[in-house]
Parts: sequence; structure tokens; C-alpha cells
Amino acid sequence: MSNDRIPTELRQLVIDRAHGCCEYCYSQSRFSMQSFSVEHIRPVSKAGLSTEDNLALSCQGCNNHKYNKTDGYDPITVQKVALFHPRQQNWSDHFIWNEDYSLIIGITSIGRATVEVLHLNRDDVVNLRQVYIRWVNIHPVSWYITQTIPYNCRGNHILFSVQFPANGCLPASCVKYTWANRRHWYNSHQCVRPA
Repeated sequence: MSNDRIPTELRQLVIDRAHGCCEYCYSQSRFSMQSFSVEHIRPVSKAGLSTEDNLALSCQGCNNHKYNKTDGYDPITVQKVALFHPRQQNWSDHFIWNEDYSLIIGITSIGRATVEVLHLNRDDVVNLRQVYIRWVNIHPVSWYITQTIPYNCRGNHILFSVQFPANGCLPASCVKYTWANRRHWYNSHQCVRPA
């Protein structure tokens, strides 16, 4: 596949797979002043291909800081390590949120190097996260697992779809419900803070 042009269908697959969030800092494209990029995790300049397993959705800040880098230095061990790879690694294995969910903390060498190289805690991103939490009551993470459960209630066939965070990084356990009877689809959203 050509490295200089990403087909529209593949570009849309990457955007949908990321649920409109930067796969590094979890900024949401719907709140961004700049468009997001479908970026090559392994850059074209380093023989990276325009394939599904080498593409990630990235905000402009992360994309600019990453540029063509694939590794960086862990500030604790001062060892050169690979940067976080969204297709091969789980975000929650390398990063956690601080107490007020405004800062991303690297918990592994890969996580710490990625926080440093991509500047995941840039002032503008931290400010936006604080707004998410304080004013909008949402968190930048939009990764959901969906389960659809058929349910029969008094002769009505109901499809009950539950979405919940896949990585446990939300400050609240946000659950989205969708259900249907024969005529209508209904949606509700409920956020419950964990005990």
C-alpha cells in the first residue's frame, strides 16, 4: 500500500476505532480547535506503512511532538525505550491519571518516555481536562466496551445495550444504556461515582 496517501475508508476506520479521541493524550476531537491527524505510528520516513496496524488518531499537539520519533528516554532510568504503540499495547498498562484526572502519569519506562516526548501534559491539554471534569462532568476517555443483551419483558423483545469504559480510567463509572422495543429506541446516560 502506498505510504503517501491513506485511503478514505482506512482513515475513517482509524477515527471510528479511536472514538474521536487522541490515542496518546485522550483529547477529544469534538472539543479541539485543530483537526486531528491519522498518523503513522512508525513513520513513513522509517519504513512505516499505511496499514491499519500502523495508524493511530492523534491530536495536533501529540502529532507535532511525536513527528518521526519512535523512541525516547525514560526520565527515571535514563534508558532509551520505544514510545507507546497504540496498536500493540494497552494504554492502561503504561499510564494512569493523577487524583484530579488532569495529568497523565507514566508508570512504565515506555509510559514515562511517551509522556516526556509527546508532552502529554501540555498546559492547554491539562486546562481542557480540568474543564471536562469540573464543568462538563465528563472525562477525556471515550473508550467503551459494548455488550448487547436480548431480554424478554412481558412479551416485548428488548435489546439492552450496555457501554462501559474499557480501561477503568474514568473518574466516574459511566454507563450508557440503549434499549429497544418493537417501535422505539431509547437512550439514557447514567454516571455513578464508585464507592
